Amino acid sequence: MPGANRRRGRRPGWRAGLQMGLMTFLAALAVGLPAQTAMFRLPGVAALGVVLIITLIGIFFDMLGVAATAAHEVPFHARASRRMTGAREGLWLVRNADRVAAFSNDVVGDICGTINGAAVAALVFRLVVDVPVGWERVMGIAAVALVAGLTVGGKAVGKGYALSHADDIVSSTGRFLSWWQRKAS
Repeated sequence: MPGANRRRGRRPGWRAGLQMGLMTFLAALAVGLPAQTAMFRLPGVAALGVVLIITLIGIFFDMLGVAATAAHEVPFHARASRRMTGAREGLWLVRNADRVAAFSNDVVGDICGTINGAAVAALVFRLVVDVPVGWERVMGIAAVALVAGLTVGGKAVGKGYALSHADDIVSSTGRFLSWWQRKAS
């Protein structure tokens, strides 16, 4: 139904896409610059740690997006009726699973993937200076392959876990969001 989004109060696709693209651009700028700078300033092991943290963030948000789409509303209604911490936030995540999944998987996931690629390139560039001539290509390929393998493998494991523990993941995220809102206000 072409007009279904308007009746439910949602923005048309092109506006939502434009807004999401702009939000992604700004978030990538905000995260990318410090990550890129860290690659050149931190020692090699710490820079690799930054890459791994970015990878784990991407995996977690991918899990959250899958869990939001797979979770059930009923347990969150029960928790909300008992006024359990994070139940309303969890219910919001489940009811807005399409937006949560788009943000988590597309925005955060794509930003993490892009930033990781740039961070690995910067790390390899830095390491190439200290490595004997001839090993640059091997190191570059190995670093990219390692990060790609960790990302894809981690997301595959995470998606399986998210499907079987969707309500728990959404509930934990709801509690975190509730805590965050109390701290912010």
